[in-house]
Amino acid sequence: MSELLEVRRSEYYSPSRRKSEFYSDSRNRHVWVASVFQGEKKIDIFCDGPMEATMYKFAPESVEKIEIGKIRFAGDFEQYGIKTDKDLDKAYEEERLEWHDVPYFDLYDSETGESYEFIGWDVDEAILIAGEVIAELRSRP
Repeated sequence: MSELLEVRRSEYYSPSRRKSEFYSDSRNRHVWVASVFQGEKKIDIFCDGPMEATMYKFAPESVEKIEIGKIRFAGDFEQYGIKTDKDLDKAYEEERLEWHDVPYFDLYDSETGESYEFIGWDVDEAILIAGEVIAELRSRP
């Protein structure tokens, strides 16, 4: 009988907030997001890299964009009404959000700290990939 895959997520996890931008903390740049376990093998998922974006609004009856602030931390989004992945996508599509640096998820071996060189922007995808990596590692002699 094979062992079940176990997942532990950050307290900040939400199915409506799967993008890496919601887990970034530019002060730390290496923020634990989740861990995936099976038996003795454990892979940690971290949000890495800096985040910087500029928020804009459009001048009334004009196409001119006016800068209204910078985003460097996940908590900065709420002041602009961005609370979900859909809100984030909408702000970008409407050109109210301009990216300069986008954080990403990476997978790390919990024992050695070695990176598995995964770059992703969806936490649920990162969890699935971590499970696949564990399965591959456990299948090796």
